[in-house]
Amino acid sequence: MALIPLRKAVELTGLSKNTLRKYADNGTIKCEKTPGGTRLFDVESLLTFGRSQASSQSSQFTICYCRVSSTKQKDDLARQIAYLHSLFPEAEIIFDIGSGLNYKRKGLRTILERIVRGDQLTIVVACRDRLTRFGFELIEYLVRSYRKSSAAFIVGKLCSIG
Repeated sequence: MALIPLRKAVELTGLSKNTLRKYADNGTIKCEKTPGGTRLFDVESLLTFGRSQASSQSSQFTICYCRVSSTKQKDDLARQIAYLHSLFPEAEIIFDIGSGLNYKRKGLRTILERIVRGDQLTIVVACRDRLTRFGFELIEYLVRSYRKSSAAFIVGKLCSIG
């Protein structure tokens, strides 16, 4: 049984660290913990999981995306996460702390990579400008027109403009 650390498992599967931890905790993916508490994931289990996910076309993932511009806004980030989690308790939460003008945010790139990979996604944002400050329509168009994916957006009402 070949074991790899969490960071390598993230690279292999394209899933977030929290999602992999959740799957390990509920037994979906085999994982061992070292005495220090580090998780080591079974490569065979990850590959089998990936094949089963690819073969089940009906799997629909819901991702709640939250973003704030700076670490000083962590309270706002916590409110966004709590709000979206209350509406979609089973959803995967992805968040970033960074400018809405920066398209190199880790969370945004994770979502775009999953769309390109063909995942069936429903992307939930509290407000349009949380995903990107400008160009939401462009990203929405690209998401909807990408043939391998059936991604959709849900935009909430938690916006304070002005």
